[in-house]
Amino acid sequence: MLTGISFDDKFSLDGHYLRESDFSETNISSVSFTDADLFGADFTDADIFDADFTDANLVSANLTDAEIWSVNFTNAEFLGADLSEARIMGTDLTDASLQSTDLTAAKLWLSDLTNASLPSANLTDTEIWDSDVTDADLRSADLSGANFTGAPLRWASLLDATAIRTNFTDADLLGANLEGASLKDSQFDGADLTGARLYDSKPQGVSINDQTVFSNQTVYEREADPCDSCHLLYREPTTPTSLPDKFALAVRSGQVLQSRYRSADASPPSASIAKVRQAIKRFRRHRSLDTDDRREVGDRLKKAISVYRIRQRLQRENSRPRDVAQPYVREQHCRRKRAFATRSYWEWFKHSTYRWVMLYGESPARVVGTSVAVVAIFAAIYSIVGGIVIGGSEPDLIGNIYFSAVTFSTLGYGGIEPTTTTTQLLASVQSLIGGILIALLVAVFGRRALR
Repeated sequence: MLTGISFDDKFSLDGHYLRESDFSETNISSVSFTDADLFGADFTDADIFDADFTDANLVSANLTDAEIWSVNFTNAEFLGADLSEARIMGTDLTDASLQSTDLTAAKLWLSDLTNASLPSANLTDTEIWDSDVTDADLRSADLSGANFTGAPLRWASLLDATAIRTNFTDADLLGANLEGASLKDSQFDGADLTGARLYDSKPQGVSINDQTVFSNQTVYEREADPCDSCHLLYREPTTPTSLPDKFALAVRSGQVLQSRYRSADASPPSASIAKVRQAIKRFRRHRSLDTDDRREVGDRLKKAISVYRIRQRLQRENSRPRDVAQPYVREQHCRRKRAFATRSYWEWFKHSTYRWVMLYGESPARVVGTSVAVVAIFAAIYSIVGGIVIGGSEPDLIGNIYFSAVTFSTLGYGGIEPTTTTTQLLASVQSLIGGILIALLVAVFGRRALR
């Protein structure tokens, strides 16, 4: 029984067998418990300052309501321990194992939980202000009511976690895995979700604002791109949180821009030429994928589509209709890519047509441009095949353009007529195309206005 005793002046209990010892209400200052066996020890209401618990066994220990300041718990084992209502300030929990621990209403301020393992831990109402949770494992953890304001959660795994009414305001969730997480009524105002994995997450009633950051492209879409040097068609990396993979994901997510043209003598091609080259390269690689890789590409694009739909719903629920267009367009791009990768070529052709003619209903400028192109192309055809009479004579180029425009808009002014079967057929086809494009232009404007 050690209740109420004060340990200080760099006292050492390194490697000691202290199972189920009673340290309740004890003042522990500058004591070393390195590699000590503290299984089931009771630290209730203890004051622990500047102590060293590196590699200590604290399985099933009770630290309820303890004051823990500037303590080193590096690589300590807390399986099933009770840290509820503990106040933990400036403490090092790097690589600590906190599986199934109870941290209910604990205060983890300015602490380091880098690479800490907290699967199935209970962090209900826990305050984790400005603590570093980078690479932490929070799979299946209960984060309901927890406060992660300003906390770095880069590369953290929240797979299947319960995060109801959790505060992630201004948190850094770069590359975090939130797949399957329940995010009901949580706050992500100002959070950085670049590269975050959101597939199958359940963000009901989630709050976002102008400062909330998403990737232009989801990580799933990037991984499915056979032209990406970092794509994962060749299986998942063995160390998904290693620095090269983190850098690769940051590059893919738009956080890092890396030039391919490093030589002082080399000049990069224009943007349009680069896009054409990339499209040709992507086409060839998609065509060369085997059955397993096509299936994997299709699965990743299916996940990307789901995430883009989640983002659209979040933007609508948070009264941000103008921000719906970007994830909607990316969703349609993924549907087009998936159709090609799975060799559903008719679906791919339809989506490609929608893309170039009107950007899936988001660009009236493309409809206008397509209309101008149709008028010009048919005018050139009329110049070649002839068969048009204007005022009793053959028209010049301007006359052909005029006839093409009139036919396209279906105005039908008198004094102009196609006289041959070929020209009449062409005029019929053009008037049909014109009616469709005019209707599409109205529909695109209407879509944007209703939004």
